[in-house]
Amino acid sequence: MDRNNELGKSEEPSTKGALPGKHEAEVLHNGDEERNVHTKGSSRHVPRHTLLRAIPQWYSFMAITGSALTPFVSLAILLGVRGDPVWPNSGITKVVSPASLLSALLSLNSFLISFAWAQGATSAWWRRTKTPHVTYGELHRTWVVGTSWIDALWLMDKPTFLHIVTFAVALNSITGFALQGALDTPTRTMNKQVSIPVPMAPVLDLGFSGEINPNGVIDPHGYYWQWVWQQVQNLVSSTTSQYAYFGSVDSNGNKIAVDYDDHATYTAYVDGAGFDYDCSPYNLSYDLEPTQSRPTTKGRIFQSSFYWNSTNPNEVDFDIYWKEHYGCQGSFTGRHCTLRPATVIYPVTIQMSVPGSTYPGPYYNLKTDTTRHDDKTKSILVPYPNEGTSNTTYGGIAETFVEFFNASIDIEDNYTPDCNVTASTCINAFENSSYLASGSLVDSLIGDYGNQNQYYCSLSFASTLSNLKYLDSMSKANQSFAVREGDGADIDGMADLAEIVLTTVRQAMFLSAVYTGSQALSDTWNSHDDDWLPYNKSHYLPIVSATRHKQETVYDFRWHLWAVSAFVTWVICALVLLSFGPWPGVLKTKKSLAPLETAQFFGAPAFKNARVDEGVEGILEDVGNKEV
Repeated sequence: MDRNNELGKSEEPSTKGALPGKHEAEVLHNGDEERNVHTKGSSRHVPRHTLLRAIPQWYSFMAITGSALTPFVSLAILLGVRGDPVWPNSGITKVVSPASLLSALLSLNSFLISFAWAQGATSAWWRRTKTPHVTYGELHRTWVVGTSWIDALWLMDKPTFLHIVTFAVALNSITGFALQGALDTPTRTMNKQVSIPVPMAPVLDLGFSGEINPNGVIDPHGYYWQWVWQQVQNLVSSTTSQYAYFGSVDSNGNKIAVDYDDHATYTAYVDGAGFDYDCSPYNLSYDLEPTQSRPTTKGRIFQSSFYWNSTNPNEVDFDIYWKEHYGCQGSFTGRHCTLRPATVIYPVTIQMSVPGSTYPGPYYNLKTDTTRHDDKTKSILVPYPNEGTSNTTYGGIAETFVEFFNASIDIEDNYTPDCNVTASTCINAFENSSYLASGSLVDSLIGDYGNQNQYYCSLSFASTLSNLKYLDSMSKANQSFAVREGDGADIDGMADLAEIVLTTVRQAMFLSAVYTGSQALSDTWNSHDDDWLPYNKSHYLPIVSATRHKQETVYDFRWHLWAVSAFVTWVICALVLLSFGPWPGVLKTKKSLAPLETAQFFGAPAFKNARVDEGVEGILEDVGNKEV
């Protein structure tokens, strides 16, 4: 009988020291507490634990199964924390953080793969012993390739399946890099619907903006509107106007208790006092070209005007026109608007804190990059009874607009004609070009046109919006306010000056609604005239639905890297499983690569009288104490 064909068939050599495969087969009884080993004339009992230790493949299959399940466990971890804020890197959360859990899982996976492959390599070696005419060199080669990937590299002259498995197991570290890379921690804006109180008055109180003396003169001094307008002017001269402070402390300087997240921004739509705008465009022709018959030319290239009358107290009129383009002939761009008090739905932004600000917040403002066209008129208001008699709700507002926005720019140029009597044209020598500007609005807009001998037809002050920081920032945020400059004096101003003025009006009305609805006054007022504003009206603090926007570092994962990790793991598991050989014969393999078992296989003299039929335990009882 060929010894190699008998090896691995669960046979043990006899007690007479014969080579393996020279005795009868064992008889295994499922469920028995013991196994019976029949030899040539004797029967002996082997403890049950020997049988269990003789079939280690069950543990290997459990290890492979466990390794194959680790990608699903990692996926559960990644999905479980996806979208959650990154856990604090301290205490117990540092020990059991998602990254720590994945590291532990990778370590477990490596252990299970290594355990299973050790048994798979053993099974492959014993299977190799069954190959007909196998040589000692081939058995040694099989053992080397299955135990060391470095040695396997040196033996690549005759590659085998074991080479593939050995290298695959060595590349198991890829799963670690891929899985750790799959855990991502990006910083994102997290949105959440919340309900928050927003101090916002849908209407202004009667007499909000000033009093009317017996002579019909409006005096806003000492009224709430005067302080609001101071804040508006601060906005107009600030490049950070979108982060204006709107008050949040009471008359004792205590911070108002509102339940806001300090590190979040809220956006909402809130009813507030404002204006409904009814605007119509128009054009006016102009001709500013000097002629021989008109050597001194004068002209108005800009005018802005507000009007209000106590007989119609709930309307404010606004008219504006300007020279928008380069040239001495053309048409002025004009706009006439009627402003009616209304309850307006504003898109608002709320922040508890702003970097660099010394105020405690919160900060209420119109949503960035919005204009009056983004507001919605909820209802147009009717006049209060006795509106416009001794005091006025909107007259003081209009009066302030008159003081700030009523403005004009007049130009004048003297020219000396140099004409040939017979010539059809004259050469115009311009000199002493000048302009006359009135009103604080143009003082901010036009800058300095003091250069002499300037061809005044090139003047288009829409190009100088950068002198007004707030309006310049708006021109960058909204295309309708953009300014385009050509070469030299060729300037095409695309800025809509009517919208620029109305944007400031919108901001003023929004602040009026916020301050009217505020629970208390800003501590800024406490230092002004050493007095608090006499305001004891009803307060408005509606609860509105808002969206919280918060920058948070959250957990996320990259699908493709997890897929790489899972694919590598499953390929390795499949290769290790194949190394055990065909099912179910693999379960019959009871050998290890322990020195005693391999020595027994090669018929070592030390086993001549050993009880090899009882396996390693019997051999150890007989020869375990002998010197080699």
